[in-house]
Amino acid sequence: VMSLCKLLQAIVPEKNKEVKALEYLFAYCCVWAFGGGLLDEDERILFSNYFKSFGKIRYPSGHVFDYCPNEETVGWAKWADKVKELSSIAPGTNIQEITVPTQETVRAITLMKEFVKVGYYPMLIGYAGCGKTQTCKGMLSGINLDLFTSMTINFNYFTDSKNLQEMLEKPLKRQGKNLAPPGNKTLIYYLDDLNMPKKDEYDTQTAIELIRQHADYNHWFDRIKLRAKTIEKTQCLASMNPTAGSFAVNPRYQRHFWLLAVPTPEQESLNKIYGTFLSNPFRKFKPSINEQTEPILKAAITIHTAVCARYKKTAINFHYEFSVRHISNVFQGLLQAQPTQFQDPEKLIKLWIHQSERIYCDR
Repeated sequence: VMSLCKLLQAIVPEKNKEVKALEYLFAYCCVWAFGGGLLDEDERILFSNYFKSFGKIRYPSGHVFDYCPNEETVGWAKWADKVKELSSIAPGTNIQEITVPTQETVRAITLMKEFVKVGYYPMLIGYAGCGKTQTCKGMLSGINLDLFTSMTINFNYFTDSKNLQEMLEKPLKRQGKNLAPPGNKTLIYYLDDLNMPKKDEYDTQTAIELIRQHADYNHWFDRIKLRAKTIEKTQCLASMNPTAGSFAVNPRYQRHFWLLAVPTPEQESLNKIYGTFLSNPFRKFKPSINEQTEPILKAAITIHTAVCARYKKTAINFHYEFSVRHISNVFQGLLQAQPTQFQDPEKLIKLWIHQSERIYCDR
């Protein structure tokens, strides 16, 4: 309910302004406040079918998650229509640093920005390699840099309250009696793998308790003087894999977040993402080389799907865990190719075979 109110606060115009398509805005907020945390596709279908039969708002064909309100036409617009092509990729850029616009990433980034605008915390949940971290980094790179700055903190098994507090205080400056980021900007802490810290003998995670205290009371304590330090102009963004670490975080802290489940990218999204990575750099190659990128893309995704289906993670073979990261590593190797060194299409195919063997066979 809090997520619903915060999203309404973000997208409904201020007082004394005409509100168009208010019913559509409210239905849109309900969908993402109550259904955003559904990870399983079957659950999303059930929610979508139920929501379509509830109320007087009518949706076009497809999921309710595929549409956003259009205030001009007082109706629905497709998220897919809001996806823009990536203009260019600088040579030598790491794949992990690029967020390719797809329906899923555009939708998630738009919603996260709305919550950040009103000071509410977004949290992305999903399995390993589904793109949580990259989506969050894409959102942080596209926010208004005149109003916000960000800091990424990667949690691990050994993260505790002491070293976390030291990291949290690094970018802060004393302003009177309080601590705040320099200037008039709001600092966004991006907490990656939030649920990774180990639990102590009291079944708590000290790092989580520290940031919960900050979320509840806007302060934590000086460890030497034992006085409260008031922290201003900061907020959090988090992501975590519910199948790793301690599987969950303190509900008293989680209540401050809006949850968004990030499913594993579908075939169409994978084709778009990796097709974008290959199309720009290989334009500099001979036409006979460039023509091989599409077959290589299809073959790479087919092999990855077959490997995931054949080699399942078990207690003995716990290293059989394949995700989208492995496809990214294959194409990262392909992007090291130089036009002067690759004049024969067969040589590029051999490079792809070598990369695939290195990534998959080594496991």
